[in-house]
Amino acid sequence: MSSKEEKKLDSAIKNIRNKSKHKHGIICLNGFFIYSKIEEIINFMESNGIVIPEGNANTRLEYLKRVCAHFYEKYYNDDGIKKNYLDPINYLGDMILKDEHLANYVKNFDFISKHDLIDIFADFCASLDNTVYDLSMQVNEILIDLYLIRKKPSLRTEAIIVRTGHQLDENSYEEALKALDNAREVALNRIFVTTPYGIYKVGFEKLISDLEERNIWLYVVDPFRELIFGIIKGKKSNEFNEIKRDEFIKSLPKKPLRAPSQIIDESRFSFDSSTAYNLKEFGLYELLSEIDHNKLILKPEKVPKYAKIFRDLIIMDHNSGILLVSYSSKDFKEHALTSGFLSAMDTFISQIGGSRMQEINYKGFYIQAAYGKYTKVVCFLAEPADENFRERLNFLINEFEKIYEDKIKLFQKNGDTEFFEKEEIQNFVKSILDI
Repeated sequence: MSSKEEKKLDSAIKNIRNKSKHKHGIICLNGFFIYSKIEEIINFMESNGIVIPEGNANTRLEYLKRVCAHFYEKYYNDDGIKKNYLDPINYLGDMILKDEHLANYVKNFDFISKHDLIDIFADFCASLDNTVYDLSMQVNEILIDLYLIRKKPSLRTEAIIVRTGHQLDENSYEEALKALDNAREVALNRIFVTTPYGIYKVGFEKLISDLEERNIWLYVVDPFRELIFGIIKGKKSNEFNEIKRDEFIKSLPKKPLRAPSQIIDESRFSFDSSTAYNLKEFGLYELLSEIDHNKLILKPEKVPKYAKIFRDLIIMDHNSGILLVSYSSKDFKEHALTSGFLSAMDTFISQIGGSRMQEINYKGFYIQAAYGKYTKVVCFLAEPADENFRERLNFLINEFEKIYEDKIKLFQKNGDTEFFEKEEIQNFVKSILDI
């Protein structure tokens, strides 16, 4: 590589960052290159006419630099592109997310269960001297997830709707807005919390417009970078009613989810108050500097939440009971129950008038099951699964069927399990279940 080309590549990320109209972004573009397979990155580059010199053992960062240089140059040499995009980073982000394989990673490194999202945001709220009540599992007319009370210097109340990116679609988004509207009388302020994938699915501009119109606060929790962004600072509800608020407070659980005195360990999620609530500072995409990119790569790997209790997992076909994929912890020496035994157990449960097996305790194992349309997943644990793990397991089987539906149908035709890439699926399982 000539010194001229090297200089051009080194300035690629810097140029795009400097030309960005926003200082901070919701979706970190560096993540696509950190976590994608090298062959997926190369296919993306080739399909966009980006030259990869032969014989060069490029790092992921060098691939990113080449991609940035290509789209930066294309942006400024094409008036049509400049007309459609505010700045080069929006063009770069859209081009990356047009790629089917790379786009999957915005889902993968964004995944978080609703219970985890609630816990993270509850910790953040309690650190600001709020008492937090969890209503997500409680039937109430308003259908809010969290309710905050701060008593000093005066009584302040906030109603919160929490939705993960994977939960959000057109219907669930409208339901969330309706719930926020319904909370106008019982809370002084209303807050919507989601993840970067949620912002992407709804649309950044649409979400901002909808929430500003309703005077609603917006927070985004980024599981990938472990950050909490305060995007919109809402206003007090014009329809707030103290009498209805007091009645609503009487219906709250006796024990809060979090109180200021309960915060012992500092959350691993950071919140930058210096940039919070300045909407002009935020856009949909962010491109990290080379230094921050390398810091993200070298960030210590967190200990998986369920690694200590996980023992074994199998995914099998509904009808035949044939094993499609399995994954065991390294320390697990015993063989899990056979798929045939589990199929027989399902049949036995149905014959005695019960529903499908969800959770049983057998010979020291806690066996948790989840069912999809074509397949089922069974997990063997050393301890009972909590609500968070059960949510993850249900998400796992549904997402598995979305991704591998064609291969599942091929298997059902000819019985060949070789269609399933075991290592790829095992990595997917470990990521979703946090094991």
